[in-house]
Amino acid sequence: MEHLYRCKKYFMEGVRRIDGAGINGLLPGNPDGEGTAPHIVSVSFAGVRSEVLLHALEEKGIYVSAGSACAARKPQPSATLKAIGADKSRLESTI
Repeated sequence: MEHLYRCKKYFMEGVRRIDGAGINGLLPGNPDGEGTAPHIVSVSFAGVRSEVLLHALEEKGIYVSAGSACAARKPQPSATLKAIGADKSRLESTI
């Protein structure tokens, strides 16, 4: 678990260096996501549709999801992101 949290922290530090990228769902005072699932990070990239990014990463051997597994057959914007007040552009650019 410690190794997974270190990997997650490293990944999030890299994401924070990307202009227009944002990590979704972090609580104030918990910028590293400690105590959350160590293998899940929700990231939005302004101006890039999630499906486009998903396929571009797949070509590089990096596999991500643009939605939850339970919504695979009926793709819709994330109800969780809607609940935390994410705007339309964030809903469409999250992996």
